[in-house]
Amino acid sequence: EQSDRTHTLYHVETEDHEEERFRSEATALARLNHPNIVRLLKFGHHEDRPYLVMEYVQNGRTLQADMRKGMTAEAALGVVHQLVDALEAAHGARMVHRDIKPANVMLQALAGRPNFVRLVDFGLAKFVDDGHSTRMMAGTPSYMAPEQLDRRNIGPWSDWYALGCIAFELFTGQRPFPGRTSQEVIALKQSKSYRPTAQLDGAGLPPDLVRFFDRMLARDPADRPRTAAEVRAMLRQAVPRAAVIDRNQMGRQTMALAAATDDTSVSTGSV
Repeated sequence: EQSDRTHTLYHVETEDHEEERFRSEATALARLNHPNIVRLLKFGHHEDRPYLVMEYVQNGRTLQADMRKGMTAEAALGVVHQLVDALEAAHGARMVHRDIKPANVMLQALAGRPNFVRLVDFGLAKFVDDGHSTRMMAGTPSYMAPEQLDRRNIGPWSDWYALGCIAFELFTGQRPFPGRTSQEVIALKQSKSYRPTAQLDGAGLPPDLVRFFDRMLARDPADRPRTAAEVRAMLRQAVPRAAVIDRNQMGRQTMALAAATDDTSVSTGSV
């Protein structure tokens, strides 16, 4: 990966038989045009290596960095709403990102918009038309949906799960699946008895917000929202834009576990 002030260059590893697929998927990604998604400007081959040229996010910072410093509930709500908009556009183009996480969310300070969202890194994106199963386990353990671990039944609902993990951290200052290692996180996600919101009992959070987390982080994809419209409706009920959120109830916005857990994307096998 190389960057300058106009673009970011990614080299892509593919097998010979995947060249046609690379071109078709890159063409589709180039047509994806939404203000909250970083654009693909160009793609091709250089010395037999495929590459993508992505729009450069000038003066950008990651959501991960802001979460570690601390964000207000109002700023967090704005970020979540923008991510809903970005995922709606991607899903409308039949793409599932598969690696939604704070490190893949860039924030820009624009006039009147101090936290303008730009979603990056569609390198692990899966096209719905390819089916819901995969030979690759791809994503980041802290944000991956259980079906990604099983490598089957992957779809837009998998991205909504990852967004639920981010929202949980933003609004509570805690990880929904706390663990010192990726193996500990995965064990919690595979457990049928573990409920992420149980750790919030007694925190005094609005019941609608807890229900929002329960739906977004449901182990069974069938219990999660299917569309952006559903997510927006649940979010409006859980955290009305006009609401003043008690910071004592919401917890301190610190992410000590962010440094303790490995949030590197993983991929094994082939798509």
